[in-house]
Amino acid sequence: MVVSLTKIEKGRIGKSQTFSLYGDQWEISAHILKWHPNVNLLGLHTGYRFNQIKGTYIRAKDENQKPHRAYALANGTDIIWGFLSHYGKSFPLVDAVYGNAVSRPARPGERFDIFVTTSGLTVRRRK
Repeated sequence: MVVSLTKIEKGRIGKSQTFSLYGDQWEISAHILKWHPNVNLLGLHTGYRFNQIKGTYIRAKDENQKPHRAYALANGTDIIWGFLSHYGKSFPLVDAVYGNAVSRPARPGERFDIFVTTSGLTVRRRK
């Protein structure tokens, strides 16, 4: 399958990227930094960093036997996210630091919006 990804952040449309993937569905993963709910009231929103996009198979047998391909979506090293994963919970304003992913079956012509919410990634089909 071929998947195109266009990031839209703060109303700005970024450069589209195209990925050739194997599998029955696509999957996007991210690192998530969830603030304590009281911090959200002060205007700080869930932090995130997209990690990778890949194709996956619905059947475990196919996952183990068929080809795979994944692409990095983050530039640079993961030093900050590695630090947050290990020590983030020690900071009083941090509620959780974790990995999260969303996936959808690959169907030609479908378009989706991916949102970062206070609980992680959410995907909705575009109408």
